[in-house]
Amino acid sequence: FLGWYNGSTKVSDSPAYSFTVTESVNLTAKFSADKHSIVTNATAGGTVTGAGNFDYNSNITVKATPNTGYVFSGWYENGSKVSDSQTYSFVVKSNRTLEARFTANKYNVIVNTGTGGTATGGGSFSYNSTVTVKATASTGYSFAGWYVNGTKISDSQTYSFTHTKEITLEARFTAN
Repeated sequence: FLGWYNGSTKVSDSPAYSFTVTESVNLTAKFSADKHSIVTNATAGGTVTGAGNFDYNSNITVKATPNTGYVFSGWYENGSKVSDSQTYSFVVKSNRTLEARFTANKYNVIVNTGTGGTATGGGSFSYNSTVTVKATASTGYSFAGWYVNGTKISDSQTYSFTHTKEITLEARFTAN
């Protein structure tokens, strides 16, 4: 409630307005929509837009955008999923705090070996995680290096790298 007005002049802030009638009066009760706060948060892996203060009953849209290597998992409110859509539209009825959740993509690290040893460390890993692979030469062999598509990428038997895509590593060994 904004008040009682006589034309453009405010005559009372009180919802209940008493006065003595001395002449004709045209009173208008004026109201404004309540404002509600819409807060948006994001887990690691993305960004959000659309937060702010909005009038009651207004239509708004919030948007979640995943970073490279991540996928959108949903909009959540108080731990419950409220939408699967990256672009979520709704009518404002109250203050709300929404969280956009993102999940890192998983990619495979395939480890192959030829004759002369073994290698470990392959599997499925989240985007941007650190992966460590290890080659162990058999008796009578020496480790020759890690290769990707025929190109040597490391001389170290224990090789660590940041994982951003599917990759096939080959541990090569040479006879002594």
